[in-house]
Amino acid sequence: GFLEQPVTLTGECLYIISWKLPIKTTRGPCGEYLFAWHPGQHCTTSSRHAGYVVEKLRKLRKRAQVWYIGWLGIDIAEEDHELVRNQLRAQMQCLPVFLDQTRVGEFEKICSAIIRPMFHLSVPVNKDLCDAFHKSASQWQSMWQMYNKVNLEMVSVLVEAFNDNDYVWVIDTELLMVPAFVGTRCKTANIAFVCN
Repeated sequence: GFLEQPVTLTGECLYIISWKLPIKTTRGPCGEYLFAWHPGQHCTTSSRHAGYVVEKLRKLRKRAQVWYIGWLGIDIAEEDHELVRNQLRAQMQCLPVFLDQTRVGEFEKICSAIIRPMFHLSVPVNKDLCDAFHKSASQWQSMWQMYNKVNLEMVSVLVEAFNDNDYVWVIDTELLMVPAFVGTRCKTANIAFVCN
């Protein structure tokens, strides 16, 4: 049966995985990358939710390690990946997932055309939604494989840092497969999923 366990998180580690990191990334005048916590306003749904989480978890950071995993929201040149990864890890406790703009566009398309409408009780009444729900089997398979690959990339970043019994909190519909992938790769993970 189910046993309710109190969650203290004192000295523990919590990984928050969201589609986008709750940070704003810009380029400075000399081409350097600049990072700041995202205010959570005038931004996409996932980033806004993650920004809200950042604000609410500030007190928790005094008792536990809180790490954020997600896409930066901009394309980072491959030669800058290591520099950006190290900078975010040291300064903001963020573990970035690097994705190219083509995959991001395809991923966001499947999320907005298929995934979100299914979870927000949207009935396919306009032409674009109807077309999205009537794709051929090969188109569906290709889209589903790409969706899973992006979810797996989020998990790959987690696996590199994970320790037994760490906590993993997955946010929103873009990452529906992440809990299953975490469960098969990090068997002692304490996993939570929030669909907003």
